[in-house]
Amino acid sequence: MNVLVAKDVRVTGRLAPVSLSISKGDVHALVGPNGSGKSTFLDCVLGLVAFEGTLQLAPDVRLAVVPQRFSVPTLTPLTVLELLAASRTTRPSFLGIGAATKAEVVTALSRTGCESLLNRRVSELSGGELRRVLLADALSTKPQLLLLDEPEAGLDDGSKQHLVTALEQAKRDGVATLLISHDAQAITLATHTTRIGSAA
Repeated sequence: MNVLVAKDVRVTGRLAPVSLSISKGDVHALVGPNGSGKSTFLDCVLGLVAFEGTLQLAPDVRLAVVPQRFSVPTLTPLTVLELLAASRTTRPSFLGIGAATKAEVVTALSRTGCESLLNRRVSELSGGELRRVLLADALSTKPQLLLLDEPEAGLDDGSKQHLVTALEQAKRDGVATLLISHDAQAITLATHTTRIGSAA
């Protein structure tokens, strides 16, 4: 079943025509150099920019997105536990986080091997650590389509292995994944690859 089908999707001056289809369980890599329009294509899928061509998502598809950059105020006191708990309970964090919610968060973090970050302040995480936390959170929503923008950027070898392991499990679970990357060799488990060049 096709989860996403794009035909000649283009944005003048930013993205040359892109055509691809992603089915359940696919890991589709969109590969190209910086400035080629990869992130612009992601914005098209999310409906954030106007485009020409056609783009179809499966009806009522559940999306999850892990952006390349996630801005965190330097002085924010939020911990990883508090950040992930916020979407899992209506109880204010200053009243304490229940055991069941904490267990859900720990289970989510285990998907990318970052349970040890549970009580760390979000503002203290490295870029790679934060990306692993956001990926774990995204996967815990059981998406049908996972959108990843340069997920391997800034990761050390150990973190890359956690990323690959998490994506392999998502693939087995039938999650369709669109992975944006500038490095064709960065992720070896892609089932399909579409290469794009400079923006037209």
